[in-house]
Amino acid sequence: MTQTKTKKLIVWCQFFYPELISTGQVVTELLESFSKSIDIHVLCAQPTIVKAEKVPRFLIFSNIKVERVWSTCFSKLSLVGKICNQLTYACSLFWKSLALPNKSHINVFTDPFFLPLLLYFLYPLKNFSYTITIFDLYPETLSHHKILSKESVVHRLVDYITNKVYANACNVITIGRCMQRIVSSKSIKWKRRPVFIPIWCDTDNIKNPSKSYDLRRNFKLGKDSFIVGYSGNLAKFHPIEIFTEAAFLLRNHEEIKFVFVGEGAKKSNAQKFCYDENLKNCFFDSYVAREQLGSLLSSFDCGLVGLNENQTGLSVPSKTIGLMTAGVPILACVSEQSETALMIKENKCGLIIPPDCSRSLADAILSLQQSKKKCEEYSQNALSAVTESLNIESISKAYFDVLF
Repeated sequence: MTQTKTKKLIVWCQFFYPELISTGQVVTELLESFSKSIDIHVLCAQPTIVKAEKVPRFLIFSNIKVERVWSTCFSKLSLVGKICNQLTYACSLFWKSLALPNKSHINVFTDPFFLPLLLYFLYPLKNFSYTITIFDLYPETLSHHKILSKESVVHRLVDYITNKVYANACNVITIGRCMQRIVSSKSIKWKRRPVFIPIWCDTDNIKNPSKSYDLRRNFKLGKDSFIVGYSGNLAKFHPIEIFTEAAFLLRNHEEIKFVFVGEGAKKSNAQKFCYDENLKNCFFDSYVAREQLGSLLSSFDCGLVGLNENQTGLSVPSKTIGLMTAGVPILACVSEQSETALMIKENKCGLIIPPDCSRSLADAILSLQQSKKKCEEYSQNALSAVTESLNIESISKAYFDVLF
């Protein structure tokens, strides 16, 4: 007899399977983990970075009803195109949500940042409840990157509306403890205080990838090469230039190779730097399919994670947990107060390096390359942490308990 699903959840997120952007992957993995017990309806946009033909508008994926509302589909590498994609998705989502049944519960993910703002206008019109999951904290991110001044009318308006939306939320979920502190410090009359749930990934997909990615063959790297890998978004708030500068400092260590897999605003500058400096130790590729990610990560001898100092508490790189799940030692160019640093120090699975010091990163890479014992220790610690508490089963249960 088929079990009837009594709980229903509507999800707003711009990116969802088969999108290769990390935000889309982590949302997909979370919803997959409890899709057998909940009736889930995802309202998302057409993928912008995907190695596949155009995805159908309606799709059933792992018991999840996926509906792609209309939006433009420009490359996210273009700022104008990215804004057009976000605005058209938000407008379509608003009109679609007007027809949602009363008493619906919506889980809103903050990508793009103004999805919670739609709730401000929709909430008085519909009888529904909602949970907000914060991946990136706005409008603070905009002011930290000097896109908007804190004193500007737009910044103040966005801050006012966002706080109103937080106040009416059944739950506000953050993926970092420093992020939780920033949100909790807001002058808001909370229905329920913000909660912290660590970032997650599909442990089975990483440990048992269904498709291979032969990194060493693709780039003709010898079996003795020590691979320093970066996988994900090469965005403005990641210190990519520190990684390439470290590669420059280590250019005479022929066995050390740097591999960058992904896309983003800083990729072209990174490639240009490597070309101008004639670096033979750097290699670039585009995003790999979700089914290949575990194979890619397990090819790394150590993995790079980075977040600019001024982004501490405003976002959390999801690649950290992926590297831990693959048992890869981590070199994190982040603030000591960041969630990434806390995870690495608590689980003793890597080293923390100042996010603006390429020499310290180069020295850390050399220390790992010269100590197989230390690499094995970090690897085992990471695997133990994932097995004990940072696996998708444990985290999805905590998430489920908050939602319902």
